[in-house]
Amino acid sequence: MAVGLVLASILMMWFGQHSVVAMVVGVLLLDIGAQSIQVSNVALMYTLDPSSHSRINTIYMSLFFTGGALGTLAGILCWQLGGWNWVMAQMFLSALGIIWLLWKEKRG
Repeated sequence: MAVGLVLASILMMWFGQHSVVAMVVGVLLLDIGAQSIQVSNVALMYTLDPSSHSRINTIYMSLFFTGGALGTLAGILCWQLGGWNWVMAQMFLSALGIIWLLWKEKRG
């Protein structure tokens, strides 16, 4: 559901790029979706072995910030190459990648 909010926000900002209302609502949905994903991941993480919470948290947060930095780099490159549409396409493809990983995990 959280990834669905992210996808909805991306589509809203992509197709409503000339509307201030669409941009504001899109940013709010993006924030709610991203925060929901973060909370879900941390809650899931704390269901694992209690003696390794700090190590798991360290790995998770390191990968989280590395992914954020790589996403920022991709966004900058997309902006330079194709502007707003390429940035939105990059975000959309990233969100679809998350959905694919979740689907693959659920099947396996």
